[in-house]
Amino acid sequence: GAESHYIEVPVAGTIKLSGVNTITNSVGRVVVLSRNGKVAIVSPKGDELFSCALPYASMLIVNDGDKVEKGAKVAEWDPYSNTIIAEKDGIVSFNDLTENVSYQ
Repeated sequence: GAESHYIEVPVAGTIKLSGVNTITNSVGRVVVLSRNGKVAIVSPKGDELFSCALPYASMLIVNDGDKVEKGAKVAEWDPYSNTIIAEKDGIVSFNDLTENVSYQ
């Protein structure tokens, strides 16, 4: 099947993020900056019911501590692009790029 471009949780529970650094982009979406963050679902007792890696540059739809239902979408991303995220404001300059060689 087509590669999925989101994470849906198979169980209800509470969102627990770990190792996740984020920024908020210009349209207010929360973007994952870490390369080894994960999202888990925990029970009211704190038992981990589900967990998976959060891809770099994915967009979080939930916050730490949110309660979610089974089947909730918690993160999504564009499966067709490799994203480079600017972590600071500034001016972009490109060096040593050749049309149709380094980019199209």
